[in-house]
Amino acid sequence: KKIYEKLNIFELKNQINHWQNEFVKIAAPIRNPIDKVNVRRKRGILHTTPKWRREVNSDTKNPFLERQRVEEMRRAAEQVWVKRK
Repeated sequence: KKIYEKLNIFELKNQINHWQNEFVKIAAPIRNPIDKVNVRRKRGILHTTPKWRREVNSDTKNPFLERQRVEEMRRAAEQVWVKRK
């Protein structure tokens, strides 16, 4: 009970968010927008497995890639803001 009473859930949540952002920065560095990014496109093939058994659904966005994209945009905006000061 003593340990529980000393916990500050708001501080813990802030630390968790901070470290999650740091991990995303490490895993997804900002790319230079001039650099060409090679993306392998899927070929238009007919699937032999039924739709409900396919592991990858193109309609569903990858949450890690979405978070990476948002983090890249946030950091790019932050860099522009710092340069304007």
